[in-house]
Amino acid sequence: MRTSSFGTVSPDESRRMVSAFDARYSTSPEGTLYAQPPAERQFNMAPQKSKGRRIALIVLAVIAGLLLAAYLAGVAVFSSLFYPHTKMVGQDLSMMSVQQVEQLLQQRLDDYSIQVKGQGMDFTLTGRQTGIAQDVASIARKMHDTFSPWAWPAEVFAGHDLSHNLEYSLGDMDTLSTALNSEVEKFNATATAPQDAYVAYNEEAGEYQVMPSVMGNTLNGEAVLEAVAQAVAEFSAAVTLDADVVQQPKVLVNDEGLHATADEANKLISADLALMVGGTEAAHLGKEQLKSWVSLGEDGTVSFDDAALDAWVEAFVENSETVGTDRTYTRPDGKKITVSGGDYGWYIHTSNTKDMVREAVKNGTQGQIEPPINRKAAEWNGKGKADWGDSYIDVDITEQHARFYKDGKIIWETDFVSGKDGNETPLGVFYIKTNNGASVLKGYEEDGKTITYEAPVEYWMPFDGNLVGLHDCDWRTEFGGDIYHKNGSRGCINLPTKKAKELHELIWVGLPVITHE
Repeated sequence: MRTSSFGTVSPDESRRMVSAFDARYSTSPEGTLYAQPPAERQFNMAPQKSKGRRIALIVLAVIAGLLLAAYLAGVAVFSSLFYPHTKMVGQDLSMMSVQQVEQLLQQRLDDYSIQVKGQGMDFTLTGRQTGIAQDVASIARKMHDTFSPWAWPAEVFAGHDLSHNLEYSLGDMDTLSTALNSEVEKFNATATAPQDAYVAYNEEAGEYQVMPSVMGNTLNGEAVLEAVAQAVAEFSAAVTLDADVVQQPKVLVNDEGLHATADEANKLISADLALMVGGTEAAHLGKEQLKSWVSLGEDGTVSFDDAALDAWVEAFVENSETVGTDRTYTRPDGKKITVSGGDYGWYIHTSNTKDMVREAVKNGTQGQIEPPINRKAAEWNGKGKADWGDSYIDVDITEQHARFYKDGKIIWETDFVSGKDGNETPLGVFYIKTNNGASVLKGYEEDGKTITYEAPVEYWMPFDGNLVGLHDCDWRTEFGGDIYHKNGSRGCINLPTKKAKELHELIWVGLPVITHE
């Protein structure tokens, strides 16, 4: 055993030390000590490297443990908090808890309002008025559940926008509808409603035409509700109403049904009729009158008032007929006379005229038509005017004088005796019924059978049926004056025999006879 300044060294340890020294150093032939190359010393360093490796592993294990602890701590943190850089519609949710986000959502909901503007509208609805609702607890939890806390190392530095997770509902649409309807109704009260295209008579064009629709500015409540509801569901702060919410005309000018209606109505007013009486236009029936009888239904149907047309025909007949009516004329000697009654004049067949006019209107006839005439006069000059022309017998009861005008000139005249005191001569415009000459005049009792008298005459010229006429009266010697007051006829016009003969030879059947006072 050796002893050194470092202590006692055993023989074995001494040998190990020498061997180690020899392994590291050698002596040159000249006696110089030098270190051996590293390759020659590799086996001698193995124990040293093993120890370093153990240290390194220990360090790595410690670091791994620390990292694991940090990771697990992050998992614990982000299991209840939102990641940094997390936003929701511009609101920063970084490191907020689910409960905090829930409170934030509820506050946003409580503070919500929406401005509605456009198309003349500008008002604001509160959240309560909109009826908006949101399950804030569920949404906050759902937002947080979109993240995995286990992935926090990768997610913590990334940006996150959770706006798409927001969900709103209009659980009470009636609330929003009520609020909007109030505003829409208030606006529409002073707005102009749209007008559908329609068929109307155009005075300037003289026909039925399709009038174009007119755009108004009233609002469609349902369209407004739809636009605002969508904006509220998106939690928008404002919504601008576009032209789609304005009420639109439902029927436009190109509507085929309207054009068919106009065509049908124009056909009903296409007739243009001149109703002729005695060669004179007594009435005109055209579109100005016809259009007043045309009715256009809201469903596009066209109807014609046949009753009104019939009434018009009846009025035409009444205004055109002259039989028995008052007629005024001035006799050539200047005496102005008004006469009524009698059976001479124009008499029109009413029902046949109705049928004729109705058919003409239906067919759109244009031109002259002459109604069915039952009785005619010499001419037609209108209601209340003379219609017997220039040839007639004028029997003046007041003057007790008769005149026969032919072509406006007197060609025969005489005094006569007329009836009186219950046997008055009928007044009116009549016409000669027969002119056969001799006859026997008979009078009857009221029973119409018992003959009270018989009087043969040579010239019998009846004008009121076959009961009253002009005739010769050879049993009288005087005529004219006031004889009829005391000794009048039984209604006939008694003439001197000579004058009766003359008249018999001048007149013809149908000649007007006017008896007047």
